[in-house]
Amino acid sequence: MKHHILMFGNKTTDDFKEKHAAFNEAAKDFKGKVLFVYVNSEIEENGRIVEFFGIGKDELPTVRLINLAEDDMKKYKPEANELTTESVKTFVSSFLDGKLKVFL
Repeated sequence: MKHHILMFGNKTTDDFKEKHAAFNEAAKDFKGKVLFVYVNSEIEENGRIVEFFGIGKDELPTVRLINLAEDDMKKYKPEANELTTESVKTFVSSFLDGKLKVFL
């Protein structure tokens, strides 16, 4: 699968369970189309991934979408930092419909 959406968050925050549940619920609509992946930002080894996506600690939890087409990886960032089932569905649908601009 060449499309991935990554949720970056910290399992020890008060709203983690709610945000993770919303992310998982959104995933059901895109089975076989987009791979949903959770990245625990509190694990030191994941710091490079968080840095690669240009995510500041003040943005967490957040999502990023990547398209791994051939040798070219394109990153996409949602306009708002809201993390609900509907916001994730809208973000992924917009990507699949070709309505998002690449995030540099």
